[in-house]
Amino acid sequence: MLHLVKSQQTYSSSEVAELLGIAPSTLRKYNLCFSKVGISFTKEKGRLVYKEHDIKLFQELIRLHEKGGTTLQNCVAKVAQQSQLVSVVSEPVVEVSQQDTNEAKLLEQMEQRLQQMQQYIDTKLADRDKQLMGVIKELQEIKAAQRKKKWWQFWR
Repeated sequence: MLHLVKSQQTYSSSEVAELLGIAPSTLRKYNLCFSKVGISFTKEKGRLVYKEHDIKLFQELIRLHEKGGTTLQNCVAKVAQQSQLVSVVSEPVVEVSQQDTNEAKLLEQMEQRLQQMQQYIDTKLADRDKQLMGVIKELQEIKAAQRKKKWWQFWR
């Protein structure tokens, strides 16, 4: 007796991108993120093919990433854990979060340095303004003194 087994339908990269409403380049980026946590997709005749389960992974990733509040790598790790394909978060995600922390510290230091520079500029501008006002007053005094000359001293 011969039984026909219904094979699971497969989709090409362009079909999956269209189904998900994303660009093919975005799908490639998602593939790279999944490969970093140990999830790979099936290849047939040298091309990637996706199954229904794979599409659900991508849909969950997009949903989590659109929700916001976390990086793409963290979303991929969460999807992988939820699907029980990966039990432990891989190191690149930890490195990214450490990098984010380092970038935040660097940004904070740059902000402080910018504030110091702004204070320095403000004090220098205030000094310059005082000197400029002093020069203007001196010029006004000189003009006032010249007006007090007698009419016959105009040539001096």
